[in-house]
Amino acid sequence: MEPSFLDMTIKLILEFFFLFLITRLLGRTTINQLTPFDFVSPIVLSELLGNAVFEQNVPVYFIVYSIFLWGILLVIMEKGLLKMKGLRGPLEGKPAIVIRDGKIDRKELKKTRMNINQLMSLLIQSEIFSTLLFSAQPKIDSSLLSLL
Repeated sequence: MEPSFLDMTIKLILEFFFLFLITRLLGRTTINQLTPFDFVSPIVLSELLGNAVFEQNVPVYFIVYSIFLWGILLVIMEKGLLKMKGLRGPLEGKPAIVIRDGKIDRKELKKTRMNINQLMSLLIQSEIFSTLLFSAQPKIDSSLLSLL
């Protein structure tokens, strides 16, 4: 039995929103610089193309349709986010300020699911080597201080 376009459309839309939800639940530390759409899009497209290669009973026009529908969903979401500012926060997330006036905001750090070591690694990767930031955490590994 051949799948219908309606079945495929429903599955793709459900997959789109389910993967978006999982991506949002993963948190900021896992996918620091990517929006959920940037993260999910290549995964789904590679899966669609992978199915085209390995599934011989799926016609090519279903694969083309799937990729086309997926692209349309992405364009609609991105244009919608540009036009509706109120949706940006819940869908893309808001930036978290974890350092205020040279002091680490531990509540905000906890909300982002990061620990001090992860924060320090991100600061070092960003080439921020201020001793004011490091003095906020008294138990710093001496190897990190040698980088100053």
